[in-house]
Amino acid sequence: MTSIEQVIGVPQKYQTGAKRIDAEAKRYQTGAKRIDAGAKRYQTGAKRIDAEAKRYQIGAKRCAVEAKSLQIGVFWYYTLTKSLHFKKVTNK
Repeated sequence: MTSIEQVIGVPQKYQTGAKRIDAEAKRYQTGAKRIDAGAKRYQTGAKRIDAEAKRYQIGAKRCAVEAKSLQIGVFWYYTLTKSLHFKKVTNK
């Protein structure tokens, strides 16, 4: 036969186990919240990187426009010097 203390002790043992399981579940919830916060942080970082990339694309477009204008300028300079050289030769 079992004593009353032994019978009372069994539910307390299971309550302690339930408390441990509950504490473990809370620990995992906290871990999940940390992971979620970390993911949000990385999303923000990705948005910043995306914005930075767009800024560099705009900069590259500006450089391309500048290069084209310089090419046009070189072309005009080349044609101008060619025409001046032609005039010098014909004036002799």
